[in-house]
Amino acid sequence: MPTSVGIPLEFIPKESTTSEMAKEIVIKKIANCGTLTLFRREYSKAIQCRYYDSKNKKLVRFTTEAETITTAEQVAKERYFEYRQQQHNLELVSDKTYERVGWRLIQQKILDDEARNIKLDNRSKSQNAKYKHQEIIQVIGNLPIGAVNKFKINDVLNHIRQIKKTNKKSTLNKYLISIREVLNFAIDENIISHLPNFPKVEGTNITRNYFTKKEYNKILTLIKQRMVDDKKNFKMLEELYDVFVLLVNTGIRFGTEFDNLKIKHFQKADVGHKESLQITIPKSKTKVREIYSLPIKSTFERIKKRYPNPNDYIYLNHLDRNYAHRKIGELFTDILRASNIDNVLYTSRHTYIVWQLLAGQSVHSVAVNCGTSVQMIEKHYAYAVKPKQYAEELTQKRKVR
Repeated sequence: MPTSVGIPLEFIPKESTTSEMAKEIVIKKIANCGTLTLFRREYSKAIQCRYYDSKNKKLVRFTTEAETITTAEQVAKERYFEYRQQQHNLELVSDKTYERVGWRLIQQKILDDEARNIKLDNRSKSQNAKYKHQEIIQVIGNLPIGAVNKFKINDVLNHIRQIKKTNKKSTLNKYLISIREVLNFAIDENIISHLPNFPKVEGTNITRNYFTKKEYNKILTLIKQRMVDDKKNFKMLEELYDVFVLLVNTGIRFGTEFDNLKIKHFQKADVGHKESLQITIPKSKTKVREIYSLPIKSTFERIKKRYPNPNDYIYLNHLDRNYAHRKIGELFTDILRASNIDNVLYTSRHTYIVWQLLAGQSVHSVAVNCGTSVQMIEKHYAYAVKPKQYAEELTQKRKVR
């Protein structure tokens, strides 16, 4: 006997239905994703997931292989939206809804990435576009592409504010760019004739946090202590210690830049402090570039002893790069939680920039070494620069020529 929503009673998950169900402890019902639910089986650390497949009339269960709710939710959403996309491709008659046009554009992006031999990981452009599209279609997916207007786009922004719990202009603008790309693609395909007006983004420009010297030392101390207490993860904690020191003292972006660094990309700096390193960044956000680190030769010597071959990655060399990135990030987040510090590993880059500015380095030199612009430094980190730092220079009386 089906229920009012069309799901047979026997498929509605109830913990008391069978002994098997009784072992499933529900953790979270994921919003805006149908029946998608996170749960944990008794005696299991990994978080499981389930959703109802209405086409095949069965309950689908799978493991996310993650122990944290945040990671598990991301994996579950990816799997669920792959299922939804498959159903969408099979059942949707019209190809002129926003959702359908968006998937066609993403498929084209994937083909472009493959043609350029770009690995389709969770940081490739096609995959980033896919993640944003999956969130946008929750609001305007079923709309005819020509019906997307300023007010509907504003509904999307409000939805993003709610699920992301943020009002940052930079985040909201990324979703506007995604919508604009889909609409421009629709124009190229002669589905619509022009772009609608876009709403003006109302949000906040937030300064970027950094670790204070006290927090930095506290984190390093806690990692050392965790090495003593947690013998199982000793090697990974040992690597996390060096990763954190390296990131804070170089300003390298924790992501594609850092993940692809190998031993061969490091060498002794031919100028400056004798303990500094010259590093070639092979995969940068902008281009291949060389940077100079603060004195961290001893840290690199430990890394080189761990991974002696020139083609070895500098951390978790034996793991896939995406998996290594996720594991070291999760471990660091756990350390921060124990330290009562609300931040992420990427904050190490912000820390480097702020510390350099506080030490009196020029904005231009910091921008060049970090592979960014002077405008970006001034926009996000100007709060760290105090006139007192340059009091001597500012108060010098100079002759007018």
